[in-house]
Amino acid sequence: MRSSIHRVTATIITIIVGAVFIHAQTPVAAKNAKASGSVSGRITTKGKGLAGIAVALRYPNRSSPFETLPREVTDQDGNYKINNVAAGSYEVEFGAIAYVMADNAASSHSVVVGDGENIENINFSLVRGGVITGKITDADVRDKDGAFSIRNLRQGQYSFIPQFFARYWYLKSMTLTGGTQQPGARPSAPALKDVSANWTVLKSGERLTGLTITLSEGAASIRGEIPKAADGRLPSDLHVYLVPAERE
Repeated sequence: MRSSIHRVTATIITIIVGAVFIHAQTPVAAKNAKASGSVSGRITTKGKGLAGIAVALRYPNRSSPFETLPREVTDQDGNYKINNVAAGSYEVEFGAIAYVMADNAASSHSVVVGDGENIENINFSLVRGGVITGKITDADVRDKDGAFSIRNLRQGQYSFIPQFFARYWYLKSMTLTGGTQQPGARPSAPALKDVSANWTVLKSGERLTGLTITLSEGAASIRGEIPKAADGRLPSDLHVYLVPAERE
């Protein structure tokens, strides 16, 4: 049983959210361009500057991950200024543990820097990211290695889709038995909730605990055949779904 459990707990938990950000590919900086421009701005949370936040430039198409581009760290008031920037198109990104963009905004800004141009007011407003913790178990044994933690989540509605690679196992249930807690506040009372059929709402900086994903061994399989049409062909885009019957 232990070997099976270890295979099951190697589970991928996919989180579905409603916002997807796509960055268009634009011309990048010329390799021999004069690096005399700058990009500056401020990083804040609730109007207060955040110190020690890394800010960096990258090319829009990430064509060369090994090429070093200018970067800086915010001062005690949250201000930063990246100097020696060559003319071209860039994405301005930040790196902050436990913080995400406020209001579900895109996590980077697109800028076009001219020769010797100073781009200002490239600002980021951040909030504390949410945290979801839980464990993956089977129906009989609580595996000590099944704990997981998903961090730096934006506020919003979430749905969970476990993906595991163990033959004859199936998802038995996904329940939320813990409560939620805001930073500096007392945790709310726990309430049992079936998260497999409902969206989970996470507020900014909130910590949600007690998500339990239970897997069980003994999954069945169904095989069959779809009769062909009179012309002997089947539709090219054909899907077969298994829909649970209503309980009597």
